[in-house]
Amino acid sequence: MNKDIVYQSKKYNDGCGVLESVLRVPSILDYQRVNIITFKDNLKVLEAQKGDKIVQAILYFLGYNDYLERNAKMLGYSYENLSTITTTFRLITSDCKTLQSIFSKLNNIQELMKNSSINRGKNAVTLTTAHGAKGLEFNRVFIMSMVENIFPSKQAIMKENDGDKSLMEEERRLCYVAITRGRYYVDIITLKTKNGVLAYPSKFVREIQSIIHGDSTDESLGNLVMGDVVHHKQFGIGKIAIVDLENNIIMVLFSKHGMKRLSYDLCISRGLLIKENK
Repeated sequence: MNKDIVYQSKKYNDGCGVLESVLRVPSILDYQRVNIITFKDNLKVLEAQKGDKIVQAILYFLGYNDYLERNAKMLGYSYENLSTITTTFRLITSDCKTLQSIFSKLNNIQELMKNSSINRGKNAVTLTTAHGAKGLEFNRVFIMSMVENIFPSKQAIMKENDGDKSLMEEERRLCYVAITRGRYYVDIITLKTKNGVLAYPSKFVREIQSIIHGDSTDESLGNLVMGDVVHHKQFGIGKIAIVDLENNIIMVLFSKHGMKRLSYDLCISRGLLIKENK
């Protein structure tokens, strides 16, 4: 819809509202009229929603999630990263009961962020990236979302699988920077699920665990490591997704049986898993 139609609509606005005044413009085309009427109906549906159904209506009923997915493919963006933003939005607004309360909360957050600089140097929470934290120190540090495809990134994992470890090494050094920002305490936060999908702890977390438990190898957590292709006597061929020595867990994604959670000790002692030749 061009600026001329918007300008003309002002002459027809007698307090009826923006959309209604646009509909009164004689020169608008039929498809534009249909789109405006559909948009008005969608707004009515949205206003009728309560609680978390408001955000669900925006994402799925209004098609915003499909729009993000299409444009991510077309423009080369990461749909996964966009999904993380929408999931965060849902968490932030989970206690909002009306559409107006969502607007109010977002405006309040925006105002808080705008004024956050006045807390610099005070006893306050500092939100920063690992890059932005270089040279700084804090009594306690929380490293968020230490899961595969976030830290390390999906790109680093893909490059390493192709034999190029440069990006993975760069992100490993960045992880070291993040950890050493804490003077006394460092809390590393992983996720069970991300955007409704099972999430796996970062390989950096497993490497830290191997150091704490005195493992002499870099990534190895015993005789089996993440990424090994193995054969199970019952489940067949699979690929190791997680090795967690602390909790005696090994998780394997089998081609015919999906993800299975197994006892690490039993797999080793009874020879239940046999490495396939690469």
